[in-house]
Formats: sequence, structure tokens, C-alpha cells
Amino acid sequence: GSGCPHTALFKPMARFHLPLANEEETIFRATATYMLAQYFVRTGGGEADFNLEKLRDLYRTIQEVNQAMATRVRSGSKTDSSVNAIVLLDMYAKAMPYVIRQSLEELRYLFEPFLNILDSPEKA
Repeated sequence: GSGCPHTALFKPMARFHLPLANEEETIFRATATYMLAQYFVRTGGGEADFNLEKLRDLYRTIQEVNQAMATRVRSGSKTDSSVNAIVLLDMYAKAMPYVIRQSLEELRYLFEPFLNILDSPEKA
């Protein structure tokens, strides 16, 4: 690994990488990974962030990392393809803090069976 504390948070997503993921898949994987991490925080005695505030902060920090990486790659590359790959990743990082809530609401219908079961009086 690179040892970067900011990108280390993406290690679980890298482990279950989905090549050529679209925006919806990326948002699903990012938030699911984050929520699972919050489960581990909570069961470890910490205070979980189920409002996704720290996830937004993480993606804002990743924007800075991506910009620095693009600058470094640009200085050492004769073509734009490597820089373009970082720019594409950065587009997700820039959009994520703003689209999380709306995108999750758009995925809500997928969880209706869970919500119906978990909200029913017979759930116990």
C-alpha cells in the first residue's frame, strides 16, 4: 500500500473492486462500505456517523489528494491518459458530497422489502 491515511479508507472497496462501475454502483459501494465501517465503529464502542457527514468530509479530502496526484503524474507523463484517469476519479470525489442523499433516496426502492420487514410489528 501507499501508506496514505486518506486512501487507506478505500481499502475495503479496493478488495471488492467493481471494474468500470457507473455512478450509481460507485455511490452504493462507497456508502455501503462507509456504513459497514460505522457498524464496526459502533460495536467497538465508538460513536457511529450514520448521517454520512464524515463520508462527505472524506471525499472533500480525496479531491485534494487527486489534485496533487494529477499534478505529479502530469509532470512525469508524456500523455494525458494517466492524468485523465485521475480526473475521472476526481469527478466522483467532487460529486459525492453533493449527491449522496439524493442518490441514496433513488436507491431506496431496492430496500423496501427490508424496510417493510424491519418496520412491521411482528419483527420481534
